Amino acid sequence: MSIGEEIRVSANAEITVQAVEKVVKCFSDGFQFSDILTAVRVAVEIAETVTTLDGPGKKAFVVEVIEKAYREVDPDIPWVPNLIENYIEDYVLKNLVPAVIELIINATKGKINVN
Repeated sequence: MSIGEEIRVSANAEITVQAVEKVVKCFSDGFQFSDILTAVRVAVEIAETVTTLDGPGKKAFVVEVIEKAYREVDPDIPWVPNLIENYIEDYVLKNLVPAVIELIINATKGKINVN
């Protein structure tokens, strides 16, 4: 790894830490699934400021930030056994978050026609 790459990785790591801190605040009133939408929006806005990442890199950054923030908050879904809770969490983090990112991207590019 070159010095330039090391600096870029270090800068991105610092941005990731700051982004996770901001996203965790989205869950400050207790975890709600609807908070994921707000958290993704916040993470997308931060990703847009990271000039060293291309589009897929920014999407991966957002997914990583949301996953880390979610793990930090570590919410308990009431009335759901842990085994099933883990499946639900993985499904939301691996499927819903990327879909919300795509929705935000399409909306900002004017690809969604809403009356």
